[in-house]
Amino acid sequence: MGVVQDRVLCWSLTGRKYSLVAKGDRMIGLQLCLSGLEPWGD
Repeated sequence: MGVVQDRVLCWSLTGRKYSLVAKGDRMIGLQLCLSGLEPWGD
């Protein structure tokens, strides 16, 4: 939950200059990879 809050805060503070969905998707993929639940890049 903290990762999500951090991303939303950074997104808000930077003037919403990037896609929150794309950044979130990347972060979820990385978390799944690090936990061993999904190979990176799939």
